[in-house]
Amino acid sequence: MLFLKKLFNWFKLFLAIDFMAVSISMPISAYLDENEWKERLAAVIVGFIFFAIGLLLLWWYNRTRKKLQPEYPAGLIESRFYYHYPIFSSLLDGWNFNGSGTTYLTHTDKKEDGSFSATKWITIAFFPVVPLYQERIRVLSTSGKMIPFIFSLHKERYAIEERIRLSKEQIIKTYLFYYLFFLPAIVVPLIFMIAFTAELNTVFYGARFWFVISAYLAWGICVMFITERWNKRFFLRHKT
Repeated sequence: MLFLKKLFNWFKLFLAIDFMAVSISMPISAYLDENEWKERLAAVIVGFIFFAIGLLLLWWYNRTRKKLQPEYPAGLIESRFYYHYPIFSSLLDGWNFNGSGTTYLTHTDKKEDGSFSATKWITIAFFPVVPLYQERIRVLSTSGKMIPFIFSLHKERYAIEERIRLSKEQIIKTYLFYYLFFLPAIVVPLIFMIAFTAELNTVFYGARFWFVISAYLAWGICVMFITERWNKRFFLRHKT
């Protein structure tokens, strides 16, 4: 019975995300279709209603989640998700394909022996979703293959020295970087390409249009490089 209640609660979260996505897409579609101002206004009003329903579902989901979950121990160093869903966390731990699974992000506090602390995240399409725990690790070997936007398989062998308390500062930095830089950097150019396909075909006719596609792929590779540098260098503080 508890499992069914949790399953239904997750369904509420899915509906909330769906309603909010539709609320955003409706006004955009009305604008791109060059509808009359009355139709655009109606789309905005309906979108606002859908967004309000999504927020209500999110509130309902969060309220029910708190009732269904046991109390989180004060001294626990792992995340609430890791504590409440240990089986799900263990199934994903150590697996990552095309940016979905688990991976270490936000490398910090590097020591002279090469070890550093990093946060293990559940990721979907390279985007961090839920932090699990933070550990001090040393990389033993690394291997992987990647074709940007098409295929990515990454494997690393680690020596784990200790598990430490999650850093709220690093979690916030990770969310801010990926959702304020990485997401717009990847999605915004693609949205403009889709929205102005006809204009691009006119200006970059024939084979020249593929130049635009190649430029976008090159930009994607650049963003991936910046992301990798961010994970391993930009916030890496050395400790002796």
